[in-house]
Amino acid sequence: MGYIHAKCSTNDMSGSISNQFPNTYLRQFFRYLGSRQELLHDTEETAYSLAQLGGNNSFRDYCQFFRNARALFDEPDIGLTLGRVNQLANMHGPVSTALYQSSDVRDCLELLQRFTPLRLPAICTRWVEEEQHIGLEIEFREQAGDIHNSVTETLLLSITNVISVVSQGNVHPSRIELDYPRPAYAQSYREAFKVAAIRFDRPHIRMLVSRAESSYRTDTDADPLLRATAI
Repeated sequence: MGYIHAKCSTNDMSGSISNQFPNTYLRQFFRYLGSRQELLHDTEETAYSLAQLGGNNSFRDYCQFFRNARALFDEPDIGLTLGRVNQLANMHGPVSTALYQSSDVRDCLELLQRFTPLRLPAICTRWVEEEQHIGLEIEFREQAGDIHNSVTETLLLSITNVISVVSQGNVHPSRIELDYPRPAYAQSYREAFKVAAIRFDRPHIRMLVSRAESSYRTDTDADPLLRATAI
């Protein structure tokens, strides 16, 4: 039996929170997909506004962008495509520094759980401990509707990328649980996540790593002072 700590606060669902998403991710996706104006249809963004550093987007605009991309390229698995190119750890300033200086995979995941609200306010993460696994449980504080699968795929692959960077590619998720039915392209999940155990129709979204691998350290010693300064 596992346990979870760190409760999600869902009382404040105001628009101000929704609009605090940095446009870094959307800019990266937009450029990767060819900077086509159709990708921004029915959003408040333009190619010019996306190019401005330090801008913010709403969660609604993120979801609409995914919806546009899926339709434009006729790719139901667009979330996996964008998740592969999203280097979450490279776009966070002090958070990125803290992640790169984490002492092991467990420390990395704990930092992600702690600081996710700074950059993704529509996402709540809880810490999960089980006998053989540790990891994160994810809850969306705002609903993505018909694009929920794609948004979830990109988020989980982004976390997978962070784990891979910290462990120099030696640690991968050992189990992924998803709160939606198995999609037609489910066979692509194993290749994308490099994980054997993928479970659909679960009560929660979870990404877990083996407890044995969670203490994996890279060959490069972390700098505890730099980590503390970043935090």
